[in-house]
Amino acid sequence: MDRHVAAYRDEWRAVLDDPAALARFEPHVAGVEFLEPGRGRAAVLADGTEAALFRDGDGEVYAVGDRDPFSGADVIANGIMGSRDGAPVVASPLHKQEFDLRTGVRLDDPAVSLPVLPVPGPSLPARP
Repeated sequence: MDRHVAAYRDEWRAVLDDPAALARFEPHVAGVEFLEPGRGRAAVLADGTEAALFRDGDGEVYAVGDRDPFSGADVIANGIMGSRDGAPVVASPLHKQEFDLRTGVRLDDPAVSLPVLPVPGPSLPARP
């Protein structure tokens, strides 16, 4: 095992440490047009906030915090999107608590909520 550990080379660290290699990667910031209706996607917003983005069947996009307030895990983007009494909701994949995507409020206990975040815009082009 020591031989394998000693031979390990972190390819990503090598790229990050080499400006010429790093320059070959084109940055791309995907926008909301890539969201599939009814499915969540995790994203990191420009300010570093981890968000869960959702698009409903009508094309409305919602952004809430990705951290489950009960477990502390960043999993809300993996939740099940649906509706309850006409409100768009996401059910946490861990404990199935439902949150209103418009307000972030937990439907069964308004004292618990997800932060509602600004919806990001369309994709940003790669640098010239």
